[in-house]
Amino acid sequence: MKNKRRIFGITAVLLAVVLISAAIFQRTRDAFAYTNTSAKTSRTFENGWATVSVNGPAGQSWVSLKFTYSGSQMSQADFNDKARSITIEKNNVSSSNPYELQLVPSSGSTKYSTKTAQNDAGRYTLIYFEMQYKIPAHETARASKPEVADAPYTFESQGRFKSTTTHSTSEHTVKVKVRVSIYSIGICTYTGGKGEYDYNRFYGSWLNFYTEKKKYTVNYKGNGGTIVSADASKSFACGSSLTFPKATRSGYTLTGWKDSATSTGKAYTTNSTVCSKALTLYAQWKANEYKIHYDSNDGNGSMDDSTVTYGNSFTLPKNTFTKSGYKFLGWSKTKGSEQADYDDEEKIKYDTASNLTLYAVWGNGQYKISFLPNGADGEIIITTVKTGEAYTLTKNSYKREGYTFLGWNSDPDGSEAEYKDEAKVTDLADVGKTKKLYAVWRKNDGSFNGINIIHDEGMFTGDIEIEGQNGTGYDNAHTDSEYARIDKDHTPGYFTKR
Repeated sequence: MKNKRRIFGITAVLLAVVLISAAIFQRTRDAFAYTNTSAKTSRTFENGWATVSVNGPAGQSWVSLKFTYSGSQMSQADFNDKARSITIEKNNVSSSNPYELQLVPSSGSTKYSTKTAQNDAGRYTLIYFEMQYKIPAHETARASKPEVADAPYTFESQGRFKSTTTHSTSEHTVKVKVRVSIYSIGICTYTGGKGEYDYNRFYGSWLNFYTEKKKYTVNYKGNGGTIVSADASKSFACGSSLTFPKATRSGYTLTGWKDSATSTGKAYTTNSTVCSKALTLYAQWKANEYKIHYDSNDGNGSMDDSTVTYGNSFTLPKNTFTKSGYKFLGWSKTKGSEQADYDDEEKIKYDTASNLTLYAVWGNGQYKISFLPNGADGEIIITTVKTGEAYTLTKNSYKREGYTFLGWNSDPDGSEAEYKDEAKVTDLADVGKTKKLYAVWRKNDGSFNGINIIHDEGMFTGDIEIEGQNGTGYDNAHTDSEYARIDKDHTPGYFTKR
């Protein structure tokens, strides 16, 4: 009676195991864990289960597989003694199957038939079969641990899983050969239990494949422009469409991005994808065109606007405006200014990042006086003078040893002073021109030189004849001492005191 109760108890336990195992299997699909139950005797079972999954950016696909052994029940040792027939078929599949994972069946069947194969110890405990799935474009095997098994014994892919999922720009199908131990799918118990039961049964194992889209860095260069530092580098998953940071450059318009700082590089747009490598992209710029408008500033006439390119050289057109009683002095960027920023027809580099209005500047006009030392020590002095106004010449500051300053002359060889020191003058030159004044010097010892003769018209009037020491006569038709030159080398003079 006691033995009957024990048999009944064992039967009840086994029935409970079978009923519970189905529920446990459902949980393991989400928990990624195999199930372990115990049996008193070493034995085979008709069915076993395992799950294969693919996990990646597209989501998860899983297929649970049913392994069937239809031979007679026997002990673990007997079963492992030679090859046994096993049938594999789909048991269940995920409701969403983005990777289209499936068992590769035998030809002409929905199932896969195989025989157990020997392991390294010579026991027939291994089963081989193929799984098939699609890899989306730009996905590859995960760099580390591309597959993870949750099983007590061998459950893995064969033939270098990584090589089957190399990068591709298009979707492609791969097949993976899987090797699993019969001890991991529950076809047979495995010795090693403790306590009342000496045998373990494992089933519901998982083999998980992982794919990923590798990430690549894209660095952006302003190429003369400015990019916010936080946006100068971005990371993109392989196959992602490019996005670009905001880039600015005064006077220029952003035209795009290339992989070279020059215009010869390859262009990238928002339709481009980051694929298989990091990138450095350079902003491409086009100089803006602007308008220069000319304002007569209360003058008369009209002038057409000019079109200019930022950063380029440009020659201002000749002024055609007039204003009665005034002279055109140039152009100012400020209305009402009395000083010109630009001269008429001046060549400028346009560096204003906007349209520009130039205002005619009207006034007395300006010219320059240049004071030259003419043999004395010192630098040339240049001063600017308004036309139409009296101006006192700058007081002479030049000194020449052995000479006395007489004044200023327009001719560097002039012997007389056209303008005395600090003389008042008006309009010595036209607007925009320069008047050169040379210092006039006289020797302090009373002797003459070519640039210091005092002209005294009429000093010889009435004289009949003057003879030089060299016998040269003086023509009394000349009444100016300019002609009473002293002797010089190779130039005989008319008159000398020596």
